[in-house]
Amino acid sequence: MTISSSKKTNNFLVYYQCFLAVVVVGVFFTAADIYWFDSGYTPPPYVLVLAVGLAAIPLVPSFLSFNYKYFPNALLGWCIFYIVFSFLSYLLTIKNDLVNQELDDRILVVIFLCVSSFVFCGKDIIIRVTRISIFCVIFWNIYTFIAELFQPEIWHTLTTFNPTGRPAGFYTDPNKAACVLINGLILTVGLLPPKYRLPFCLIVFLSVFTTFSRGGMICMIILMTLFFIKKILPKQQLIFIFAGVLALILNFSILGEFLESEASNLGIINHDLQTRISTFTNPTSRQASDDTSRLDVVTYSWQKILESPLSGHGFGFVKTWGEILPHNMYLSYMLEHGIVGIIILPWLVFAVQNRANGEAKNLGLFLVVFTLIWSIFSNTVVYDRETLTIFSLMGVMSKKSQTKQLSSTSLNYQN
Repeated sequence: MTISSSKKTNNFLVYYQCFLAVVVVGVFFTAADIYWFDSGYTPPPYVLVLAVGLAAIPLVPSFLSFNYKYFPNALLGWCIFYIVFSFLSYLLTIKNDLVNQELDDRILVVIFLCVSSFVFCGKDIIIRVTRISIFCVIFWNIYTFIAELFQPEIWHTLTTFNPTGRPAGFYTDPNKAACVLINGLILTVGLLPPKYRLPFCLIVFLSVFTTFSRGGMICMIILMTLFFIKKILPKQQLIFIFAGVLALILNFSILGEFLESEASNLGIINHDLQTRISTFTNPTSRQASDDTSRLDVVTYSWQKILESPLSGHGFGFVKTWGEILPHNMYLSYMLEHGIVGIIILPWLVFAVQNRANGEAKNLGLFLVVFTLIWSIFSNTVVYDRETLTIFSLMGVMSKKSQTKQLSSTSLNYQN
């Protein structure tokens, strides 16, 4: 009777953990936490993060007895470094509201990584349910993008709106929306049988295309190339990709004119959208949405870095300098922390796939390549909970793959 009761309790906790994993994906990977807060429905996102942490307390006994083996220690090591380094930098910086906000943001990053990793630690079914949830979110996002194309104000909230004319759904920022789709693709493409993977990749590619994120399209091309190299996509399907790319290249000008005409008909044409559509009619265009080319932004940022290359300009400098933003995670950290800043992001990315084996090794490779490239186009990678959700899940998957490999090796040795 006691054994039966204990088994039922364990099964309930597994189902409960699956439920919490779905909540993490459904609330934070979709950016619903921000959307609901901006709409006046929920408290600030940090309260929701803490609420999930409190809701996960019943999982502590199973974590201490068994699931602790799957907690990503390498990711925990990065979190300890990041929070200690941030506190020390903060103490040496002149305080103001923006600097204080930066410290709060970094504390939330560490809390969220630890809470989400804790929730994902457990049996294989928890990982699978989480990945399926991410798969579902991809199609939810596609729906929100399509809806926004035909009704641009549909996702506007009380305090935020998307002024770009490019679909972004709950994310407001079209570039972030593209990043979420690609991260989701990396973690879910392996769930499908091989013959369905290429159509799925093409659906995601077209969805990224609707955001007009140039970095997103570049990353998708690189990622799909890696998929073929690592045999995630069958090589016999490569001819369809070549045919599609060739047709696209030959019709760049026509496509650009068509997109501009359709955007005008939908009433969403603006300067930002026009400059991105001009990429098709004039690929050498150097315009960016803020009328300053990315090359100019990088040049200016490097000038500021060289003014203080060793120690940087201080904690929170990027939030306070009030000029053009670097749009680059590496430059952002170097501007604030000097030469030490350049290791912060790479350390995090490699920590989440530390010593991965099997499928996790391939997924870790794809995630590392994508994140390192994407961070050239974005200065919010480490702060976005959508990306942090993927990092936590990947960290747990990597750790589980190590544990299974060690168990297999041990069994072989005994035999």
